[in-house]
Amino acid sequence: MGIPKTSWRSKCPFQQPPPLILAEGVEEAQWGVEQRKSYVRKRLARKPLGTYVNPLVPILLPNILLLSLMIWNPFSYLD
Repeated sequence: MGIPKTSWRSKCPFQQPPPLILAEGVEEAQWGVEQRKSYVRKRLARKPLGTYVNPLVPILLPNILLLSLMIWNPFSYLD
Protein backbone atom coordinates (compact mmCIF):
# COMPACT_ATOMS: atom_id res chain seq x y z
CA MET A 1 0.00 0.00 0.00
CA GLY A 2 3.03 2.31 -0.26
CA ILE A 3 4.15 4.60 -3.06
CA PRO A 4 4.53 2.75 -6.37
CA LYS A 5 8.09 2.16 -7.49
CA THR A 6 7.76 4.70 -10.31
CA SER A 7 5.69 7.44 -8.69
CA TRP A 8 5.95 11.19 -9.26
CA ARG A 9 8.68 11.23 -6.62
CA SER A 10 10.71 8.90 -8.82
CA LYS A 11 10.56 11.49 -11.61
CA CYS A 12 12.29 14.18 -9.50
CA PRO A 13 16.02 13.58 -10.03
CA PHE A 14 17.02 16.57 -7.84
CA GLN A 15 15.04 15.35 -4.83
CA GLN A 16 16.89 15.19 -1.49
CA PRO A 17 17.54 12.38 -0.66
CA PRO A 18 17.53 10.94 -4.18
CA PRO A 19 14.83 8.33 -4.90
CA LEU A 20 15.81 4.69 -4.66
CA ILE A 21 14.36 3.81 -8.08
CA LEU A 22 14.23 6.39 -10.88
CA ALA A 23 11.30 6.26 -13.26
CA GLU A 24 11.94 4.95 -16.74
CA GLY A 25 13.32 7.63 -19.05
CA VAL A 26 14.71 9.81 -16.23
CA GLU A 27 18.46 9.93 -15.98
CA GLU A 28 20.29 10.23 -12.69
CA ALA A 29 20.83 13.80 -11.46
CA GLN A 30 24.10 15.57 -12.22
CA TRP A 31 24.82 18.13 -9.53
CA GLY A 32 27.15 20.47 -11.40
CA VAL A 33 25.99 24.00 -12.20
CA GLU A 34 26.11 23.46 -15.96
CA GLN A 35 24.27 20.12 -15.72
CA ARG A 36 21.48 21.72 -13.67
CA LYS A 37 21.18 24.60 -16.17
CA SER A 38 20.92 22.19 -19.10
CA TYR A 39 18.35 20.09 -17.21
CA VAL A 40 16.17 23.15 -16.55
CA ARG A 41 16.47 24.28 -20.18
CA LYS A 42 15.44 20.81 -21.34
CA ARG A 43 12.43 20.80 -19.01
CA LEU A 44 11.32 24.29 -20.10
CA ALA A 45 11.65 23.35 -23.77
CA ARG A 46 8.92 20.71 -23.44
CA LYS A 47 5.52 21.58 -24.83
CA PRO A 48 2.90 22.20 -22.15
CA LEU A 49 0.01 19.79 -21.79
CA GLY A 50 -3.12 20.50 -23.78
CA THR A 51 -1.47 22.12 -26.77
CA TYR A 52 -2.49 19.31 -29.11
CA VAL A 53 -6.07 20.58 -29.53
CA ASN A 54 -7.02 21.57 -33.04
CA PRO A 55 -7.58 25.36 -33.03
CA LEU A 56 -10.90 24.94 -34.86
CA VAL A 57 -12.44 22.97 -31.99
CA PRO A 58 -12.83 25.89 -29.53
CA ILE A 59 -14.35 27.99 -32.35
CA LEU A 60 -16.62 25.46 -34.01
CA LEU A 61 -17.96 23.67 -30.93
CA PRO A 62 -19.74 26.69 -29.35
CA ASN A 63 -21.05 27.76 -32.75
CA ILE A 64 -22.51 24.32 -33.42
CA LEU A 65 -24.15 24.32 -29.98
CA LEU A 66 -25.71 27.73 -30.59
CA LEU A 67 -26.90 26.69 -34.04
CA SER A 68 -28.52 23.59 -32.58
CA LEU A 69 -30.37 25.80 -30.07
CA MET A 70 -31.65 27.92 -32.94
CA ILE A 71 -32.92 24.87 -34.85
CA TRP A 72 -34.22 22.82 -31.92
CA ASN A 73 -36.05 24.81 -29.26
CA PRO A 74 -35.53 23.04 -25.91
CA PHE A 75 -37.95 25.43 -24.20
CA SER A 76 -40.94 24.66 -26.43
CA TYR A 77 -43.08 23.84 -23.38
CA LEU A 78 -42.95 27.53 -22.36
CA ASP A 79 -44.65 28.70 -25.60
